[in-house]
Amino acid sequence: MLLLILYTCTALSVLTWYLRSYLRLRHIPGPFWAQFSNLPRFLWVAGGNAHDVHIALHRKYGDLVRIGPNLVSVTGPDEIPKIYDFAGRYLKVGQSCFQ
Repeated sequence: MLLLILYTCTALSVLTWYLRSYLRLRHIPGPFWAQFSNLPRFLWVAGGNAHDVHIALHRKYGDLVRIGPNLVSVTGPDEIPKIYDFAGRYLKVGQSCFQ
């Protein structure tokens, strides 16, 4: 019985985390499957044409495109202040190619 409760709590926690991530970026346009999985992005990179796909997505959806569940691609300079907001309303990923 205790194991069932543990599994249920774990499943609900994962589902809640996933839905919060999904709902936070749902207003940003992008491919349907990119909302739920990084698999499309993996296939673009594995196929060696990720840069072409990104350009095509920006032509289709605009300067701000959701390319993964928690990943957004930005090309327009007008969109950058929305992400790098000094008021601290948006979470930023602590990733860098220099780490």
